[in-house]
Amino acid sequence: MDMADQYACEHFTEVVECEDFPSVSPQHLHKLLSSSDLNTENEKQVYSAAIKWLLANPQHHPQWLDETLAQVRLPLLPVDFLMGVVAKEQIVQQNLKCRDLLDEARNSHLHLSSRAVPDLEYSVRTTPRKHTAGVLFCVGGGGGSGDPFHSIECYSINKNSWFFGPEMNSRRLHGCNLSGR
Repeated sequence: MDMADQYACEHFTEVVECEDFPSVSPQHLHKLLSSSDLNTENEKQVYSAAIKWLLANPQHHPQWLDETLAQVRLPLLPVDFLMGVVAKEQIVQQNLKCRDLLDEARNSHLHLSSRAVPDLEYSVRTTPRKHTAGVLFCVGGGGGSGDPFHSIECYSINKNSWFFGPEMNSRRLHGCNLSGR
């Protein structure tokens, strides 16, 4: 079962296109959509998968509608998609908890754009999934002896591993160019 779940995460977009996708149990869908390991280009794909399943399974709406939508990281959707697609979806409009999730996403965008919403709480819904997060760069620094580095180390979030990037032309310590030393 774990291998099947891992496969579903790695091949998410293909799995969603399968004709059997709407027959996935609500519990299994919840587990899949909540995974930070989903191999997806963007959160729009996750939203589309959730809506596809929800529209095919209206019998699950009373218990699973808001719970399923809560697994979509709505604050990570572009504002135009959030307002032009999500906010206009009838099943979202008709559910109070779904509208609360939509409000949370709007507040997140307001906070990021103008700092107009104080004390915004960060949650799993505001954290990018591993496959969309990219690479973290560590540039320069100092060793145990205090000598500056000219290396660039990179951490791949989706591969959970470190690797070396190309070396810089000059050594850097605390953002200063120390090549003349």
